[in-house]
Amino acid sequence: MIEKFKTLFFVKSSLISLYLALTIPLPLISIEKLKIPSIIIFALGLYLIINITSDYVETCSNKISYKSSFISKFFGKKNWEISWKDIKLIKSLPT
Repeated sequence: MIEKFKTLFFVKSSLISLYLALTIPLPLISIEKLKIPSIIIFALGLYLIINITSDYVETCSNKISYKSSFISKFFGKKNWEISWKDIKLIKSLPT
């Protein structure tokens, strides 16, 4: 049975909220000449944040896989997988 573990809704929504809080004022306070480019860049940034937070981990009886989106791959994150047999120890660490 394959299980998917996506980014938690609270994590994703807090990152999007932070982006919105920091960038919504920029198109509003920019000069007239830069309003359209700043709105376009704002929308592009929002798309990137949503896309980057769409990565997920997939598990099955044989392996664990990390799947990243196209945008994440472009920025250097790569897909990976590891077999359960190759895992020697799972250690809990405080955050």
